[in-house]
Formats: sequence, structure tokens, C-alpha cells
Amino acid sequence: MKTRTLLTVLLTAAAFGLVGCGPDELSAAEAQARYGMAPQPDSSVTLQPDVVLIGGGPTAIRAMDPAAMTFTMDGDADGVDELAPGKVMFASAVAVGRVVRTEKADGDVVVTVAPVDLTDVVRDGRIAADEPLSFDQATVADAGTVPGGHLFRDMNSSVEATPAPTPASGTTSPHMRYVPNARAAGLLGSAEYGPTLPGDWTYSVVNEGNRLGFRATLDQRETKIISEFHVTYAEPRFRADISIRDGAIEVARNPKVLVEGIRSVGVKLDGGSGRGLAGNVGYRVDLPIQLVSRQLLVYGIPMTLKVGFKLYLETAFSARNSTLNAEGEWSLDGAIGGDTAPVLGTLQSITNSIGGASLGINGVVWGAAMTVKLGFGLLALQAGPYGKLILTIGITRGSDLGIVLCRSATLTVTAISGAGLEANEAVKGALGKLFGQALKPWEPRNLTRHTIIDKTRNTPPLAICGG
Repeated sequence: MKTRTLLTVLLTAAAFGLVGCGPDELSAAEAQARYGMAPQPDSSVTLQPDVVLIGGGPTAIRAMDPAAMTFTMDGDADGVDELAPGKVMFASAVAVGRVVRTEKADGDVVVTVAPVDLTDVVRDGRIAADEPLSFDQATVADAGTVPGGHLFRDMNSSVEATPAPTPASGTTSPHMRYVPNARAAGLLGSAEYGPTLPGDWTYSVVNEGNRLGFRATLDQRETKIISEFHVTYAEPRFRADISIRDGAIEVARNPKVLVEGIRSVGVKLDGGSGRGLAGNVGYRVDLPIQLVSRQLLVYGIPMTLKVGFKLYLETAFSARNSTLNAEGEWSLDGAIGGDTAPVLGTLQSITNSIGGASLGINGVVWGAAMTVKLGFGLLALQAGPYGKLILTIGITRGSDLGIVLCRSATLTVTAISGAGLEANEAVKGALGKLFGQALKPWEPRNLTRHTIIDKTRNTPPLAICGG
């Protein structure tokens, strides 16, 4: 397999920081570490005719600004004078995109680019890799800020009207009316952004032993939610084999993307509200922290193998000075992207763990997605093959004043494999506004999608609790 791994040290956070990269002339090694490798000629791959290769690759890049979607290029570098709206600039694994406009600046050229899909760059060829996921050596990278990557919803006007998840019995207790929909459809998009999250968020990476994930804390409106998502793993591996012909993925050749070695998935929540209904919030947050495993040349195409995370949250507190906590862990047997769904087993029941204190009924919907992707483009908007694991939970705890203390949890776990560029409608809209024009529509191609579990459990199993 013609996949070559960069033999130098893995990307460092300083070297691959995408925010605030000012005008700079770097050595070849420094430029490659910051911006990725340059594309290399390969007879087995044909690029699209509008792709313009930039001489010098990453050394021709003087600066980048993900928030503005711009690269400042050396005006004397080969190919820069060919860049015009509609062309696709390809300088490195990071510096690739469809040109929206160019502007000269003191001998350099500032190029504004739109994200590109896999088939916008490759006309004919193969994207294939079989690589270990070196989580123990992976480096935290700043994905940079892209427009439209942060969604906030004020829940004050809609909490009481938010539908509850349907219990397995098909009945819904009126005592559970404040629970939002636990299936969290907002997790199916993608858009990473900046080092500072709006809304009083803090976050950190979990990369301890064989555990990988994130911790995130929201402290806003006297509502505080501390959460953790993690997977455990053993000999994790990323495999992909996708053929492209005439600018389209050849479905007949049975394209495959597999993420192997994930052994379990877990979540911890600990929250509370001093304001009750008035403090409820809703967020979709694509964490700017990403773990870069390695740089690769795949048939001459420079790509980055990385892991990214997404977080979704809706609170539904009905009483002041309420607390709510829960913890669950589930085993996972099977690969993401396989022909059959991985098998889920309960290691720690989240329903049995639900605790807290309140004079009212309270609920939280919380979801996380972990995506392993081999791609090119800004880390925030990469195109390429990917495997994704999505977990959402909706938990409810009844009032301490009730005759019976009801607890309910809905768990949904989905595994998806696919190829292409992922961006939700908010990001597309923000980019279109930034560019002053509508973007070419793109949708990632899902190769496999398995709902591993979608189940609600109420305890105690009484009619008053929806059981």
C-alpha cells in the first residue's frame, strides 16, 4: 500500500496552532509541521483539472486565518499567479480550498478559500490507509475558528413545550414532561472552532492510559454542568479503502472505512441550577481540541489522521437550587464501519446512577460524538474518510416531594462511517455570508450507519413513572 508516514516528530500544539499564524518565512521542516506536507506527483492519482499546485508547498504559506478562511501566500511561488475564483488551491494538507477571491498585499497574495470535498480535488484515484491510531503519542492541536461553529439556544420560552422521549412501553408519564428529545439530532453536523468557547465553557482532553475523550464544563446563568465523555481502546486502528472515478466515489467497489479497537464508551454528568427554568440553556459545541495522530502521504495526497469531538447539551431544570448527576459505561464489541453493528453491553447502568436533589422534576439531554478522520483541509473542515461514534443520553429525575421518586434514562448510540466533507447548515450559512455568495452544496456519503441501541428505561417500573 502506497501510504507513507511522516518520520519526523508528530505535530506539536505550538507547531500546528492555527490561530494567529502571522506573516512568517519558515524552514521546510517548520512549515511542514505547521501546515502539513505538500502534494507529490503520483501516476495512480489524477487531480481535477481546476486544481492548482503551489510550488514550495507549505513553505509558500506566509500566514493563515481560519476565522476569515484565508491563506497569505508568497506572491512569487509557482502557481500563485494562476489562482482565480473557482480554482482549487492545493499547497499542503491544510492549505487546500476553492478560491473565492484573491488580494495582493506587499508582494504576497491573500487567498480566501471555501472548503472542498474529497472529489473536488481527486478526479481518479484511490484513498487507502491501514494505520494504527497512536493515541498515546497523539498531540493536542487547535482546530482554529471557523464561522458558524457555535450554536446557542435560549430554552426559557420552549422548555415546557419540548417533547419527552417515548418510553419503551409506549406510554409517557406526565411527571416526565420536561425531558427534551434525547436523540439529539444536532450531533449529526460538524464544525469545529476556536480556543475560547463562548458561553463560559472550559474543556480539556482525556488521554490517560487507554482512555480517550474530553471533559467540558458549562457555568452560565447559575447553571453548571460538568461532563466527561470517553472511550477505552486496545490496539486501535484506522482502515480505509475508497476508489474515485470521474469525480465520484465508486460504490460498486465496496468502499470501506473501519475504526477498530474501541472497547467501551462512557459518560459522566454532574450539574445543577440555581435559577430553575430561567437558567436553562441549549448548546451544540464542536470542541476546538483535536488529537493529531500523524501526517500521511496517500498516493501522493497529503492528509492528516486526527480525532475530533462534538458536544450537545440541553438542560431542563424546573426548580431552583436543583442538582442532577449520572454516570454510565457500556462495552463495545465490533468495528465502527463494519457490515454489522457493534454489540453493546452494560458495564454501569446510567438509570441506576441518577442522583441529585430537587423540589421539581429536572432533566438533561447530553450528547457527544467522536470522529476519526483521514483528511485534507483545515482541521476544522477536513474532507476524507471517517468513522464516527455518537452517544446521546436523556436523563430525568423526579421531585423529592413525590410519593415515588421516578428516574428515567434514554440511551442512543450510533456508529457511522463515510467519506467527504461534513458541515452543518449553520456553518454553510455563515460561510456563505462571509464569502458573499452561496456555496456549492456538498453532503458526506455515509457508507454504513448502525443504530446500536435506542432504548428508554424507567425506574421503578410503575405506571406513575412511565414504566
